Amino acid sequence: MKWRKANALVAILAIFAISPGVLQTRFDASVESFLPQGDVERQRYDSFKEVFGDDRMVVVALPPQTVFNAQVLAQLKAASENIERLPDVARATSIATVNIIYGQDQSIDILPAADALEQPALYDPQRIIDKLRNNSLYQRDLISLDGQVAAILVEARTGGDNARFERILPVIREQMHAAGFSRFYVAGEPVVEHQVTSDMWSDLKTFIPLTSLVLFVLLLVLLRNLGDVFVVLAIVTLCTLLLLGAMGTLSIAVNAVTVGLPSVLMCIAVLDCLHILDTYRQSLSSAMTKVEALQRTLTVNLIPCFLTSFTTAIGFLTLAISEVAPIREFGVIASLAAIGAYVISLMVMPSLLECMPVRRARKAPTYHYANWVKRLEPFYRSRRLLPVLTALAVLAAVIPIGRLHVEASFLNFIDKLAPVRVSTDFIEQQLGGVASLEVSLRTAQKGGVLEPAALEEIAALQAFVAKLNGVDKSLSVVDFIKDIHREMNGGDARYYRLPGNREAAEQYVFTYSLAGPDHELKSFLDYDNQTTRVRIRLQQLPYAEMQQVIEAVKGYAAARSSSAFTFSLTSYSVIQAVMVQKLLEGMLWGIGFAVVSMFVAFVMLTRSWRISAIAVVANTLPLVAVFGLMGALGLSINIGTSMIACIIFGLVVDASLHCFYHAKHFADGASTAQRVKAIFEDTGEALLTGGLVLCAGFLVLVLGESYFTRLFGAFCALAILISVFCNAVAIPYLIYHFTDSERPSTEANPVLGT
Repeated sequence: MKWRKANALVAILAIFAISPGVLQTRFDASVESFLPQGDVERQRYDSFKEVFGDDRMVVVALPPQTVFNAQVLAQLKAASENIERLPDVARATSIATVNIIYGQDQSIDILPAADALEQPALYDPQRIIDKLRNNSLYQRDLISLDGQVAAILVEARTGGDNARFERILPVIREQMHAAGFSRFYVAGEPVVEHQVTSDMWSDLKTFIPLTSLVLFVLLLVLLRNLGDVFVVLAIVTLCTLLLLGAMGTLSIAVNAVTVGLPSVLMCIAVLDCLHILDTYRQSLSSAMTKVEALQRTLTVNLIPCFLTSFTTAIGFLTLAISEVAPIREFGVIASLAAIGAYVISLMVMPSLLECMPVRRARKAPTYHYANWVKRLEPFYRSRRLLPVLTALAVLAAVIPIGRLHVEASFLNFIDKLAPVRVSTDFIEQQLGGVASLEVSLRTAQKGGVLEPAALEEIAALQAFVAKLNGVDKSLSVVDFIKDIHREMNGGDARYYRLPGNREAAEQYVFTYSLAGPDHELKSFLDYDNQTTRVRIRLQQLPYAEMQQVIEAVKGYAAARSSSAFTFSLTSYSVIQAVMVQKLLEGMLWGIGFAVVSMFVAFVMLTRSWRISAIAVVANTLPLVAVFGLMGALGLSINIGTSMIACIIFGLVVDASLHCFYHAKHFADGASTAQRVKAIFEDTGEALLTGGLVLCAGFLVLVLGESYFTRLFGAFCALAILISVFCNAVAIPYLIYHFTDSERPSTEANPVLGT
């Protein structure tokens, strides 16, 4: 209090010094960012890309039409070549620009298909068309099975920043229009990431002003005093500037996890303000001066607000256990922001309240916040009724929890009518899956990949994966060598097989390399012919089915690996699967840590193991109810819903802590009913208003573009409402049936009756 103006000035200047970091805000929806650099799977994925390039591709498909005519092929060639000239593009391949292997008279020519079709005197056009339509090198990649849908596969250069696909995608659309294609479909994992990034940017621009408006209207209705609303919103604004500025300064990206953090913090910042404001009003109504009222306000709220901020921070900090990098970042930055909001409200709010005219500080109303708790008395007066009802509610919620499943693919959370979803569905139906698995095979010696045994092993792997559900096709060096071997024998289908010796395979690879420095086979073999890849294209599957495919390939590779060659599995899809596993593990550990932390906080405050245990159960019920409802609706544990548990624990416990703190200060002579009434008269307005504010703030997230954010906001809001009811029943129950038994007994004087 002595340095209140200096404290406010220092806090505001420090926030303004950090706030320019807002301009450095960046967005990152890549799955790679969800795993730390030191993760084994992340390292395997990075090593693969160093050798073979990025496994992700953008697939551009044309509507069904007659593809093999001069006009369409000319347009495809122009579009492919123009896209390939882009600085961030490594290769753009279509049936017009792909190298075709044409053999005749014991010699072969390797040249772009469009160039061969333009020379009918040298190359049979029908043979080329049949080859493009029926060869596994091109089928379901560049052309559909019926030959009516053509595609361009766009691969990005490696080593660039994560924004390279964001630069590529708009130009792809421009080049397609420039080539004369008015209608086309664009899909692939980079397209999904781009869509998620766009949704995040849209959400961030929407959430902050919308949350501010909702808070303004709600606080004005509940507080009925414009000056009070101005003070609260000023604190909220400072906290938001501090958060966004710190995220930009520390290079913490906005992603599918952190995009809702500003709105969450804005609501959290309101809670301490409401408790401070409530006590300040009551003090003014007792004829105190502003300085005296502020002194009492800080004295009363310093410890309980610290406890609630601390437990909120602990709830967030449990997310730091997760190995999923954005969730860990969310937990750390949110916990620091919760403590920062506590400090800012204590340092700045006294000076702001002092500046408000006394006439604008509303006198405390007649207490009525204990009345709605009084109406719930039948639930908590009986010692047995509430436990029985609680057990039944838990049972009803636990049964559908078993229907919860895990999901991670961003595409599965995009609306089915969204352009990227429509394009993906069309391409997967007409061509092949846009997801991929990458199996790399490394031999013990240089050139070992071209040994007959190694090539046979690759062929056997391709035959195995072809039988797996969800797999559309696989492609490897084997397909190229078989095709060359057939063409070296005049195109005779009987020779579509592997050669019998390594020398022939080496000669075929060398021959293909003469097609140019960026020939297609280059992306399937390293320089020493010691490492190769098998690219598996598969559908965008639910997590459980994707995991089955991954485990089947891993099991096959583990059984067939030997000292001569070893298999390893990686890809963008594998990274997604690993992310989900770590996400689920982090959620379970976080829940356990949050429950233990909550129990310790209650024990420290109440000094009672029994009361603390019951309080933990009461504060766990909202989470059980939410997960039960999610299971009943068939929803999934995903990036958004995995954080609900720890965040709920950090928020719902606040009301219990405030009530127990106030309960400690009543005289022993007060009756149980008097204590219940007094507790909710003192804290009821702040608790009810705070619950409504939190609920409204989370409901703002429901209006977001991102499915993760909408689900997160909806169920957090539901949990807050349930927690208000649970505290209104559980705290009086504890006071009626347990607090008296925990007090030291004092025998009454038989004469005086005391």
